[in-house]
Amino acid sequence: MDALTLLTGDVQSFLQRNWASQPRIHKADPADLAALLSLADVDTLLTSTALRTPALRVAKDGTVLSSSAFTRSATLAGEPLTGLVDARKVIALFDSGATLVLQGLHHYWEPLTQLVRDLEFALGHPCQANAYLTPPGSQGFALHSDTHDVFVFQTYGSKQWEVHDKDTQLDVLMEPGTCMYLPTGTPHAARTQSTASLHVTVGVNQYSWRSSWNAWSAASLPTRRMPTGSRPATRRTRRHWPASSPTGSGPSPSHWPTSTSTSWQAARPNVSSPAATPPCAGASSTVSWSQASMTTLCSTAGWAPSASSRRLVNACACCWGIAR
Repeated sequence: MDALTLLTGDVQSFLQRNWASQPRIHKADPADLAALLSLADVDTLLTSTALRTPALRVAKDGTVLSSSAFTRSATLAGEPLTGLVDARKVIALFDSGATLVLQGLHHYWEPLTQLVRDLEFALGHPCQANAYLTPPGSQGFALHSDTHDVFVFQTYGSKQWEVHDKDTQLDVLMEPGTCMYLPTGTPHAARTQSTASLHVTVGVNQYSWRSSWNAWSAASLPTRRMPTGSRPATRRTRRHWPASSPTGSGPSPSHWPTSTSTSWQAARPNVSSPAATPPCAGASSTVSWSQASMTTLCSTAGWAPSASSRRLVNACACCWGIAR
């Protein structure tokens, strides 16, 4: 059975009625869910592996505890190791009412690695898996909402969930085999009953065209900022350039200004230097340039053609520019 069918029961119904819109409750075979992560599996991870922070997080009364409360240091081949989970400290905290959060299980627990991989293939979005082990009668986190969609499934014990769907409050008892889907931003809180509770939460980080574009533009497009304390210009200066440069032919492209400084002042051409001559000064007198083409050339060097020139003919004879 594929992952999305296991967690929703009916893929087509889920995609049409619930995906990114409203919660969904589904009853699966408890054995199928326990095979993904059982209470015995958690015991193995905590006591028989070299688990280190931040793979484990501990919360009590709605507050995340410092890692120093449940970790220790050791050495391996003479090299120091820090952040090792101390099973004795963890058990003591659990007995006192703390919730244990196993983070990023899809990175190192094979059954959940496969589940997350299948979900990513079916939904087309990256996913992650955490597990929550809560002692009897405790509440790990207060009412809150997540910035991503989540699938929750119970593998041991029971937990009472309070879910707010628009103007409706849903009271959901999560028992072994129960699966629940919550869209992004759905407020929820949970409290255990008379037994300890173990559930897995799979987060779905939806990527949209907008988020992809924002991420790409933030990493790729340069940003020009004014230096602190500077003021924008209150007027623009028009400068007249001779029909040709002092050399008679104008600067070549290799001599155009190439400064990548983000300073607004540094981007202004130095009018006393031949290197700051607008690109149009180097154009052939026999070539006709459209305003769009001239704008592109001059903008590259920090200049813009005069707004009064609708068409630049014999460009080097029409060397009006506006300093930016």
